[in-house]
Amino acid sequence: MKKILAIVIVAVLALALCIGASAQTSLDRVSVNHNVLAEMGTDITEEGTLTIAKGDKVYILGWALNRETASNLKEVVYTIDGKEYKCADNYRDRPGLANAIGESNTDLDTHAGIGQDDNAFELTGIDKLGDGTYDVEILAKYEDGSSEIMGNGKGAFTLVVGTGVNSGEPAQSSESKAALSLNADDIYALFESNSGANTVTAEKKDGYVSFTAEGEDPFFGFAEPLNPGVEAKYAVVKYRYEGEGERTLDLYLKIAEPHARAAIETDGEWHYAIIDCSVPYPENADTLWDGTVARLDPLSGNGITGTTIDIASIEFYTSEADAQAAAGGSSTQPSNPGTADASVIAIAAVACIALAGVVIAKKVR
Repeated sequence: MKKILAIVIVAVLALALCIGASAQTSLDRVSVNHNVLAEMGTDITEEGTLTIAKGDKVYILGWALNRETASNLKEVVYTIDGKEYKCADNYRDRPGLANAIGESNTDLDTHAGIGQDDNAFELTGIDKLGDGTYDVEILAKYEDGSSEIMGNGKGAFTLVVGTGVNSGEPAQSSESKAALSLNADDIYALFESNSGANTVTAEKKDGYVSFTAEGEDPFFGFAEPLNPGVEAKYAVVKYRYEGEGERTLDLYLKIAEPHARAAIETDGEWHYAIIDCSVPYPENADTLWDGTVARLDPLSGNGITGTTIDIASIEFYTSEADAQAAAGGSSTQPSNPGTADASVIAIAAVACIALAGVVIAKKVR
């Protein structure tokens, strides 16, 4: 009998240690439109698919720490088809978490909790996606530079939005915090009333404007400069461009120099470019950001003649976090351990069973 109990105890302890050794993240809830623990489920199917309607929000609860390198959680991000986006910023400390998974370094409890039981962690920007099917990964990033998919791989899934078929149209916009927001109609009106255009034509489409470069320096000036204000220095431009080579999209603070720019993707898909207007080019420009924009160069680069860029919107934000949110993710705490971490509870239960086995063994003796 003693031998049997000893074998059981060893097996249970080994199981507890094995779980603890591999448990670095837990993705306990992935919920659509619910951000309170009592209302949240895990909406990802066993096949690894999450289906939402356009405009739906996605929230998660969980924790992460890197026990292998003794590194604290820095942030959680997510990727859509390989492109990385920031998330919300409501982390918390998790006192007792390290001990619960068999880790003696309690410093790892700091900043380990992802979301709060009454305010779950939003994958900010999911609600801006248009119809389509996307590959999503939720990643835990640590202070030492390492990262891993959340929940032992559970954080990698297929996201189906609306019909699941990419319509090729710009995604619907949600409520905006923009200091100044220009839709396709506004952008086309700026072009129509321009103070001077050079080797560029524009065509109004359904939800966007197509600008075609008729030469190597396409641009147009505004009849009246845009004035989002000096605080609203982050411009977010939604665009689509297919071509080759290095390309940029430029906003001129004055009709001549200086200008601020952002590199753009050339894969023919919709993307966002974030331009910090307070960082002008050339760097030695003597006229700095004063809250106004006088000209748009929709496309810059060598060999652009005959190519077309589609622009759906231009918005200006006062904070980088809001700009990131508009582009599909934000920038990027009560210290109370929550009830959301089912895996921690399970590990603790295994440890309790092991302890009970030790007590029984002593009584048998």
